[in-house]
Amino acid sequence: MPAASRSREALYALFRAYVADRTRKTWHFYPYSLVLKRIFDAFQNTVTCESPDEFLRSLNEWRANSMALVQLRQAASQAVMDMGRNTSFLSSLEQVPEECVRLALSDT
Repeated sequence: MPAASRSREALYALFRAYVADRTRKTWHFYPYSLVLKRIFDAFQNTVTCESPDEFLRSLNEWRANSMALVQLRQAASQAVMDMGRNTSFLSSLEQVPEECVRLALSDT
């Protein structure tokens, strides 16, 4: 496996562990993490570290293409749809905290 793939997988593992830890402390973090995951995925797919110049160029490209209000709004909308599909927040709000923790832990 190439070093870049190992590094990418290691970062994803750290992200998933962070989400699980924070969600265990407060389930409210899980919906927020769904937005963060889209931002993180875009970062992983855009930013490269081949050289300092390439890093800065790709970082600026990521910022311009992924951090605009339109993209953030899309990420938030998709997170709400994911919550609707994967939890019962539309029908049984009292179950949502437990479901969020379960979902966060199942991603690790």
